[in-house]
Amino acid sequence: MSQVEGLGLTISELYKKHPNIGIIFDGMKTERETMEKIKSLMPKSITTYNGLDCSVEETVVWSHAVDFAVAPAGAGIIFTVIANKPAVMHGPKGFCTTVPSCATPRENCVLSHYIDPQDVTDETDAYVSLCNSVVGRNYDFDWKKLYSKIIAPF
Repeated sequence: MSQVEGLGLTISELYKKHPNIGIIFDGMKTERETMEKIKSLMPKSITTYNGLDCSVEETVVWSHAVDFAVAPAGAGIIFTVIANKPAVMHGPKGFCTTVPSCATPRENCVLSHYIDPQDVTDETDAYVSLCNSVVGRNYDFDWKKLYSKIIAPF
């Protein structure tokens, strides 16, 4: 299942329990098509905010507006590092851990939780494997694992 389908299903399932949910899409401008595909799979009554075209300063403001974040490990760290918000992070096996952590340890740090690495399937990419890097590697996981990580603390 793709990122688009997985996030669309996760958001739709969250909406059943939290009908006042709002979604902020954060990322690069080049992700607009992905955002629109995800939105097409969500109930139309969910309010969405496009943060793809935001400056870093605007993204910092948005990071304080959320109650919770779901983001790829690395890129989504602004929500936990700057705004100290709870998050579930996902990524290739090399980025995931079973131990909740704080990217920048400090007093009263809110911990990020990760998809269990055992639940992640890294896709094989010859170039990335050649470089022995997890950065840029594609991966898959069951969207229900993400959903269960999100609702666990609530």
